[in-house]
Amino acid sequence: MWIALALLAPLLWAASNIFDKYALSKLSKGSYEFIFLGSLASFLIIFLTIPIFGLEKIGVVALWAILSGVSLQFSYLFYSYALEEEDASYVIPLYITYAVVVLLLGPLFGESITTHQYISFAIVFIGALILSQVKLSLSIHKYRKGALWMIPAIILLSFYTLFFHNSLQYLTFTDAFIYTEIGFALSGVSLLIVPKWRKEILSGIKEASLKKMKFFLLNDVVDLSGHLLFQYALFIAPSASLIAVIGGVQPFYVLVLGLFFTFLFPQIVSEKVTKQEITQKLIGTVIILFGIIYLNLF
Repeated sequence: MWIALALLAPLLWAASNIFDKYALSKLSKGSYEFIFLGSLASFLIIFLTIPIFGLEKIGVVALWAILSGVSLQFSYLFYSYALEEEDASYVIPLYITYAVVVLLLGPLFGESITTHQYISFAIVFIGALILSQVKLSLSIHKYRKGALWMIPAIILLSFYTLFFHNSLQYLTFTDAFIYTEIGFALSGVSLLIVPKWRKEILSGIKEASLKKMKFFLLNDVVDLSGHLLFQYALFIAPSASLIAVIGGVQPFYVLVLGLFFTFLFPQIVSEKVTKQEITQKLIGTVIILFGIIYLNLF
């Protein structure tokens, strides 16, 4: 069952990734309004789940789960910076490299690293390097700006996975989920502290239409559903790294959905579909996926 959940979660995220691109380019004032509005559904989830499930434990034991939510939120912030610069089908393959980063950070949580895991990291790094290039060439080494924004996004997503997995040692699944949503929601609201960011957020909300708010709510529900499935898969799977490996299918979902919208609904999302662009995306994505599969084999 956990394999099915681990496959469905990235499909929901892929759909959300495509609509993230649409929201950033067509609906939002910028990344800060995008992130803030993306936090609102979490408050709804919190207010609905606490009366139903309650919280069995309250106190310091919740810290890991809260930090998980905070890490995820700020990972999304850097991801939104990258998505403003690049196609979703370039950004998402870089995002899934967190599967290897999770292992590299594992020793901080008492896990060890093997030689095969280092080899896997090297393979994934080569794939990421290919996707990071402005043009696929041996002579040109100009990196995409969006790729640089993905470095902190990947590190924070890795901490999100490790923090949540670690929180399950002390909390029930529902407690861990609710505390993660609390951390996610509060860190979204914290963007209002910075005057420049607050100005953008309030301006966007003031001009927001009902259609725009409905869109963000729907997109939040899709994304949160993916995280709920992912978190439950973490709860029942043998290890966090296995879930991360299976999540490697997400870039292919994004690539297919990106092509679908580009050819049929370009007014929503339109990606670069030249032969060179598609070749670069496929080569980089396949190498990254191979590295993650290698990781799972050993």
